[in-house]
Amino acid sequence: MGDPGPGLEVVHVWVAPLDVAPPALGSLVSTLSPAERARAARYRNPADARRFSAARGWLRHVLGAELHVAPGAVRLTPGPGKPRLAGRSRPCFNLSHGGELALVAVAGREVGVDAEPAGAGGSGLEAAGLVCTRSEAAALGRLPPEERADAFLRRWTAKEAYLKARGLGLRVPPHRVEVGGARPGAGAGAPVRVIGDPGHARWWVRELRPAPGYVGAVAAEGPEWQVRLRSTAELALALAPAPAAHRS
Repeated sequence: MGDPGPGLEVVHVWVAPLDVAPPALGSLVSTLSPAERARAARYRNPADARRFSAARGWLRHVLGAELHVAPGAVRLTPGPGKPRLAGRSRPCFNLSHGGELALVAVAGREVGVDAEPAGAGGSGLEAAGLVCTRSEAAALGRLPPEERADAFLRRWTAKEAYLKARGLGLRVPPHRVEVGGARPGAGAGAPVRVIGDPGHARWWVRELRPAPGYVGAVAAEGPEWQVRLRSTAELALALAPAPAAHRS
């Protein structure tokens, strides 16, 4: 998304494929913790288990490269809530996966990211009243029919990224989140806030087009940051086969 301007912090967003060859998937799975493997085993659909395992493996590879440690040595906080690095507050990170794509956002400030297949917006339009504010729903209704699904999905991913950045999850319904501007994330980004919060918006969101057929968004505190899209192809050397002692 271009070189960052002077003095602007860069939020790195790593784009990771989830449909990987068996040797690569095996290397990703080999880095998972026992808890992550147990969670993967609880998925009834093997494809869902594969996507979860690959996404968490890529997360560990990205964080391992950031911390200069082996992916399997990355320690994450257990339990519910927004995942964090155990024993340290920085860097901040967030993971999202939709379809066969995962995004890993890494920054020096709190960050959230969301990605969805572009086709997901059509079915989501039925839930516009639950996701959008009244003014947002009205604006969607004024758009040409062929533009509504994409506009809805951009709005949805912006709100999801914001809620994940703040660690709010399902405690705040999306229709209570207001994204400023006509196009979330266009240009310098858009302010985003929970309706009723005092003061000016402290969080900003930027739109992403991480890969053909996908829509995404990244949110972080303050407006003074830019996004750099990265590819996990840069981490190819980290996918060397694990030693036999670690595969047992």
